[in-house]
Amino acid sequence: MVKGWKNSTLGEIAKFTGGSQPPLSTFISHKADGYVRLVQIRDYKTDKYATYVPIDLTRRFCSKEDIMIGRYGPPIFQILKGIDGAYNVALFKAEPVNVDKTFLWYTLKRDDLFAYVELLSRRSSGQTGIDLVHLREWEFILPESVEEQKEIATALSEVDEYIAALEKLIAKKKAVKVGAMQELLTGKRRLEGFTDEWEDKTLEDILKLQKGEQKNVATLSETGSYPVMNGGLAASGYSEEYNRDKNTITISEGGNSCGFVNFMNCSFWAGGHCYTIHDIKIDLMFLYHLLKANESKIMALRIGSGLPNVQKKNLYEMAVKIPSTRNEQLVIAKVLFDMDTEIEALVAKLNKARVIKIGMMQQLLTGNIRLPFEASKSKVQAKGHTKEFGDAIVIAAIVDALGRSKYALGRTKITKLLYLYERKRNADVSRFREKAAGPYNPAVRYSGGEQIAIKNKYISVETSKGKGSKFICGSRIDDIHSYINKWGIRSDVEWLTGGFKFWSVDELEVLATIDNARLKLEEKGKPVTVATVKDYITNSSEWNPKLARPVFADDVIETAIIESFRLFPTGGANG
Repeated sequence: MVKGWKNSTLGEIAKFTGGSQPPLSTFISHKADGYVRLVQIRDYKTDKYATYVPIDLTRRFCSKEDIMIGRYGPPIFQILKGIDGAYNVALFKAEPVNVDKTFLWYTLKRDDLFAYVELLSRRSSGQTGIDLVHLREWEFILPESVEEQKEIATALSEVDEYIAALEKLIAKKKAVKVGAMQELLTGKRRLEGFTDEWEDKTLEDILKLQKGEQKNVATLSETGSYPVMNGGLAASGYSEEYNRDKNTITISEGGNSCGFVNFMNCSFWAGGHCYTIHDIKIDLMFLYHLLKANESKIMALRIGSGLPNVQKKNLYEMAVKIPSTRNEQLVIAKVLFDMDTEIEALVAKLNKARVIKIGMMQQLLTGNIRLPFEASKSKVQAKGHTKEFGDAIVIAAIVDALGRSKYALGRTKITKLLYLYERKRNADVSRFREKAAGPYNPAVRYSGGEQIAIKNKYISVETSKGKGSKFICGSRIDDIHSYINKWGIRSDVEWLTGGFKFWSVDELEVLATIDNARLKLEEKGKPVTVATVKDYITNSSEWNPKLARPVFADDVIETAIIESFRLFPTGGANG
């Protein structure tokens, strides 16, 4: 059992109330006086089927903040919120009982709970939906302290907000790209320097279509060297043979994905329902974007009601307009390619954030990782000593663990480690200033913990000409352990000295800098992305030169952002 946590069942922390609805004959499809929206599971995805019922005939109401659960599937056990109204029999409300409401929300979204509910549903063939009796009996552990529940809920909420911001940004970027395609690929908007007329062509004028070869399904595998494509986005399977080289455009000839345009950047097997494009007389990537922009028109060429298909003859007759110069084609393709690259990078970041969120839920909701909720209230001010003396003990503990005579520690490394320790304790790090080497608190060196640690002989200084001061253990280093134990900070100290033992100064500088920039962005309500972090650093007179260094490359910054959210799920108490 995790210390400070207790055994519980879902029924002990949540009250479940089923929905109701009046007769179908009372339903209307528009707002009206005396009517309220009847909330159904499908309404959480679209307002297309909004339904309204008389208020005086309804019994169960919900607000946007209420936690609602889909009783029937598929998929079963959807956890929902965000609509005001009267909820129907396919939903039930979950109300917190002596537990933080947001903590309950995330508890209900646990994977192990979903697996439990899904197993119960399979046993009953899914006919009766969720069995509330068994749902209430589900056992788990949770923090006894509501404050710790709130800390966990806040940490997960912040990651959800980050994910939502990324999703919103990706949607915006995709919309911008669609607009750019509509203008650039039709000649409505011309790029600077190009004035030549565009030419009217048919697809037959600029390409040749070749149909693939059907492969025996029995010969395919789930993994292999080459994907087997029938024109859709997903592979039909894998093979050890290929019949098309990489950098080939495909169009789905038949089936549900009929008319879908794709670009294969690896060798593959083109199947029987796959057209591939050859003998191209214009720029390859311009052609891909041109076809993608006309994908809906290609899909409109489908014929047949059973297994629809697009015939080669109809594709060849499709009319298009193209720039008369290859150079303009290249430049347009480059603009659209850069947009795709930016979107792909954001999608990769989004996927990473989702994976991190899953890991956080698994760790935080089971007590495997604890958040320093008590420290957030005390701001690391343990009773009975000053902040400066506390810094002295932590500095000495760092040197004790990492700085023997052969491996003396420099001040820069200690400063970064002290910053990370403060973050671990969810402390106010506003005293750390933006200096050339990253977040730095000059008071620690000149009037705070460093001088106290030296004076008490916890550490001693070694000086080397041109290399700055380095620190090793002092004669009274063992005295610090009574304070570490008494203040209950040993786990945090060991987290610091164990987790960052083999990190270089540059690695620590990058993490501390990016994490500090993250805090500043969060204070301003801005999303934390590579672009916003770089913009923040650019506008800092002290930090601006960092971006010229290889250790602050975009991929390194992205990794540091992810590491920051992993190590410090909550934003902190930065001022």
